[in-house]
Amino acid sequence: MEDINPLTKLANRARKKFNKKQDEKEQKLNDRKINAEYIYKIFDNEKENLYFMKKTLKILSINPDTINPLGQLIDYKVFNNLNDVEKDRYIVNLTNKYLNALKNKEVNNC
Repeated sequence: MEDINPLTKLANRARKKFNKKQDEKEQKLNDRKINAEYIYKIFDNEKENLYFMKKTLKILSINPDTINPLGQLIDYKVFNNLNDVEKDRYIVNLTNKYLNALKNKEVNNC
């Protein structure tokens, strides 16, 4: 049986630890990519647009002077799993959808 040099053992252990950390980082990046793609799909889907419009109009019909309509429109299951940049992107997209819903409401009321 061959004796392994203690320095070699230490280097092998360090390599395994480094590879494990790299794998964890890659997994986190992949999870974020999935979240970003999911967010894009949510806001790009035509059925979702119609659902969002109905939800917005429902909130405004209950209380037209609602203080925080975006807070009521956020899907917190998705939002809470996002990093800061993704949260910002989510809010911007949500705001655009909300403003489009308001414009459509005004056009339909005219």
